[in-house]
Amino acid sequence: MLATFSITPINSYAVDLALYNSVSEDDEDSVIMDVYLKGLGEGLIYSYTLSKSMRLESPFCPPDNLIISADIVRTIVDGEILSPSYGMEYNSDTFLALITTVGFKNFFPCN
Repeated sequence: MLATFSITPINSYAVDLALYNSVSEDDEDSVIMDVYLKGLGEGLIYSYTLSKSMRLESPFCPPDNLIISADIVRTIVDGEILSPSYGMEYNSDTFLALITTVGFKNFFPCN
């Protein structure tokens, strides 16, 4: 497993849209991508929880009982890629973290 992390491009600084699109479900890197997606989702949920505890506004409001999974994050990311919130398609070098954040904002609105 450690060898996979050291040779795969997913271990780079940040995953971009081109890399996300290049990993298929049958690819051995799909497990690593799942870990990456789950980590992105958990990080966003943590930032929401921290904002809430500090009584700050958050750009998104997920349900309190949400258990984040790679499948949930993938659904949100894929939806944002297919129908970009701001009307412009994402470039292949757009960081997946940005797409995920915008997707969370639209998937879990605060209104």
